[in-house]
Amino acid sequence: MPAAADIVGARSSDEAAVNGSAAGAGAAAAGGGGGAGGAASRSSWCRSALLVLLFGGALCMMAVERSKFSSLGHLSASMASFTGSAVGAFNAPAEEGEGEGEDASKWASASAPLLSPLFPFVPKAPPPSAPPASSPRPAEVSKVGATGGSARGSTELKSKEGTENWESDVDDDDDKQRDTPSGKVKLFCFLWTPRRPSDEAMMNEVKVEFAECDGHAFFTDIGTPGPPDPGMVKVAVPEQSAARDTPNWLYHRNFVGLLPTWAYICRSGLGEQFDWMINTEIDHWMSAARVRLNILAYLDVLRNGTDSDRTALEKPMMLAWGNAFLFNRRLVKVMCDLWPDVGKASTHPVARGCPAFMQGRTEWPEHCSQDMVYPVLADILRRHGVSSFGPSGCGQPDRSNGLGQKFPLTCWELSYDIREQMLLDYVRVIAQADNMTNVHEAEKYFKTHHPEMPWKVWWNGRGVPIIHHAKFSSGHRLAHELLHPIPPQTPLFPT
Repeated sequence: MPAAADIVGARSSDEAAVNGSAAGAGAAAAGGGGGAGGAASRSSWCRSALLVLLFGGALCMMAVERSKFSSLGHLSASMASFTGSAVGAFNAPAEEGEGEGEDASKWASASAPLLSPLFPFVPKAPPPSAPPASSPRPAEVSKVGATGGSARGSTELKSKEGTENWESDVDDDDDKQRDTPSGKVKLFCFLWTPRRPSDEAMMNEVKVEFAECDGHAFFTDIGTPGPPDPGMVKVAVPEQSAARDTPNWLYHRNFVGLLPTWAYICRSGLGEQFDWMINTEIDHWMSAARVRLNILAYLDVLRNGTDSDRTALEKPMMLAWGNAFLFNRRLVKVMCDLWPDVGKASTHPVARGCPAFMQGRTEWPEHCSQDMVYPVLADILRRHGVSSFGPSGCGQPDRSNGLGQKFPLTCWELSYDIREQMLLDYVRVIAQADNMTNVHEAEKYFKTHHPEMPWKVWWNGRGVPIIHHAKFSSGHRLAHELLHPIPPQTPLFPT
């Protein structure tokens, strides 16, 4: 495939060739007129008369239409086009920006076909001026079009821990929350996995879901078992009291892996290249398109809230969506600036590898799961201007802005010990609720077909982007098939 520069160059050369041919043809016409000899002299009075008539007609037309032209330059160019073939010269068109009025373009388009049979070098009317390429819109402008999946280039990122191919549509214009030119929030998705057999069974489906993000990475430890996977970034994890090959290794302790994960993210500069990052878990079904829609919905709720809510839009922000967490670009910068201190790992014999700032807090010292650690981290960073919104637990549609307007439900909670068939049934019912258009339809349907199900909960969950405890690959595949991007439902009822 030719390089982009070659294509542009070829296009420019073609344009130059066309212009050169036109000018050469005009000169040839003039020369041919002189070489006609006697034939020209015998009919010279006819040509002179015709030229006078046409020239006079052109002046009359120009006088009538003069008001429709936006500049004298365009007027001169048009007059030259009327007489160019008779004198064997073709004047250059007006400079860019001259005579680009809409009326002038319409007039030139209408007149060119009439003049072309007599004067074959009358230029085509310039195309209507294209509107300037729209700059990226702020996220608050619209939620429409915030969809998933786009063509993306591939960039290779290397570090001491390993190599990982991540896809990125980079636009480091500024750090304001916005939509990209394609109309969507630029999203980086990542998770930590110890690569347990149950994790590996779902990994192919999770990779399909993450491919809809604008960038993604899967993090694991250097001592991970299993075959090499080029999609995994390996980071160093402190030795644990449990052996690496035991089933409970890092059970409810995934922040032991997330501390070096964040160190990697900060060193790589990834935070500068995306509007938002989301940290999910391996047993989450996630739709990147729905995540984008729900981010915009959250921001709309804040915009409609108090002055404090609106002020938070311009500050570092964390969103808690159950046990998935989101970080805007400003927050990632704050975290990375402070990570040498905030990211210190505990050397406590039981809590080894957990964040040191969790000492004496919930789950200490046995566990450090992300749904416990991230809210504490947000509180610690609050003195640096960080705001946080949303519940740190799935299935809670009761969080609201300062005026009581609720945020959408963003994480559907299923039973920890859910069976495969039940997961599939839940996905189908969620899809049915997604297709309902009003609350009365939802109430009637569930009271008729599923009276055992609280219909208000299902209505609240329309457009939910994450399903927790989706532990079977079949559930991921079905959700990917049935749960299409739709605007989230602002909860109308408490659960």
